[in-house]
Amino acid sequence: MLGMDPALVAGMVLVLLACLVSPASEPVLLSAPIWSAAGDHASASVRTWSRGGESGRLVSVEIAPEAAISVLTTNTPTPLQELLPEGDLVAINGGFYDGAGEAMGLSVSSGRPISPLQQGGGSGVLLLSADGHRIVHRDAVDSLDGVSGAVQSIDRLVAKGRILVSEQASEARDARSAVAVTAAGGLILAVVFAEEAVGRETEADIYLDAESSSSGVTLREWAGLMVRLGGASVLNLDGGFSTSIHIALGEERLDVHPHGATINAVIAR
Repeated sequence: MLGMDPALVAGMVLVLLACLVSPASEPVLLSAPIWSAAGDHASASVRTWSRGGESGRLVSVEIAPEAAISVLTTNTPTPLQELLPEGDLVAINGGFYDGAGEAMGLSVSSGRPISPLQQGGGSGVLLLSADGHRIVHRDAVDSLDGVSGAVQSIDRLVAKGRILVSEQASEARDARSAVAVTAAGGLILAVVFAEEAVGRETEADIYLDAESSSSGVTLREWAGLMVRLGGASVLNLDGGFSTSIHIALGEERLDVHPHGATINAVIAR
């Protein structure tokens, strides 16, 4: 490095050291579907994911625009599978709840407001209506006219195909849940979890344990996975201990049971 500016040399050394100390994170790889099911208005799949030495599963359901979508609420946090009616349907846990078991933000069921919009309840709101389903910033919710169902949650992950989660966001890893609106106006319901979060498993039932709140993917990785699934706008739901999904399509069934509970659910028939 003879003849080079000492300050420039020092800067180059710092850059090299930074690369050694903080290597670029490995991408999350997805497999082809290892399980699938289909109904009149929905198709579901399970894929495996891997990152370095970690692995897990991603369960997703793509729902056609003509499907009947609703929000089911409860007064007390309850495991998802205990809330649901029988029959062909798919469902996912909803938004967050506080220490008192109250919904943290707007919830609308069958056109009736159950809990109000909150500034601290999360930046994103899923709005269901006959005119089309939307995920919007909470400040854009100025009227509930024509809204049949709504869930406010923490937070919007994607808007118009653009990831909103900063590259400097927390690297914490969790099991995750999300709902997305597709470019065609349908929905995607999806959960992701690490294999180490599976406490026990049968042919159609996966029971998550306490590791669901300390293993999985980061929020930015989750946003990227949802875009890869086809999400044009994406709302993060209450992951961790609440992560759960129910799929009953024809003869096929799959349940991811939570370590905890949920305060509301998004349901599609």
